[in-house]
Amino acid sequence: MPFAGHGLLFHGDNEVGPLPRLALGRDRSNEVLLFHCDTRWRVMGTSGGYATLREAKALAERFYRGISKAWVRTGYTKAQASRYLERLGPKCSLCPSCGLTWRR
Repeated sequence: MPFAGHGLLFHGDNEVGPLPRLALGRDRSNEVLLFHCDTRWRVMGTSGGYATLREAKALAERFYRGISKAWVRTGYTKAQASRYLERLGPKCSLCPSCGLTWRR
């Protein structure tokens, strides 16, 4: 999808420009997160705090026009995802030490 301007995702003072992959998920408080990923699905930045998937998708559409047609379900259930997260152990959802911040 073409990148339509600044995404306002920063690493330190530098804007993280367009990235080839986006993913949606929920954190432990059930808020929706939008993950900005490289070609290997490594998370390069996260924006979040959205109440609904619709809200997160609308933001993604602002910066990647046409992305709405490209979302694909993973096929994993919530129970499968929960078991996977439990095996990983405690992790932060937005690591303050990485320097990534989201500006709305």
